[in-house]
Amino acid sequence: SIKACNALVDFTRDIIGKTRPLKGYEWAFVAHAVLSIPTYFCIRAFRPAKSDDAIEQNKQKQKAVEETKETNIMDGLRLVSKNSDALVFFFLVFVIGTSSGCIENFAYVRVREVGGTGNNMGILRLVSSLAGAPMFWF
Repeated sequence: SIKACNALVDFTRDIIGKTRPLKGYEWAFVAHAVLSIPTYFCIRAFRPAKSDDAIEQNKQKQKAVEETKETNIMDGLRLVSKNSDALVFFFLVFVIGTSSGCIENFAYVRVREVGGTGNNMGILRLVSSLAGAPMFWF
């Protein structure tokens, strides 16, 4: 954590000290660094405080549960295969994931063909990521 903060501070000093504007992918690194700051503070704020004894007790409980519990993949697959809603869900995830992957991979090639720059591709990647972010809440 301290090494990451030091690297971020050094990178920021380099950017501020530059007389030329940022080019191409450098904007992506700056955007990533800026967007990582609130995430870091959220993670630190919501981390539950536990004593060493509580952590050790949780580890012992997990080991006891893992020893008594056997996982059978075939039982899980049979259970999922009987649920039509689950099958439709996994089919849709597969279709949408495949089509999105093809579109995103070939979009950059097409942007380059029509004269797009690295900045254009970076903006496309940013918009694509921002569009997918709300899916984590639903």
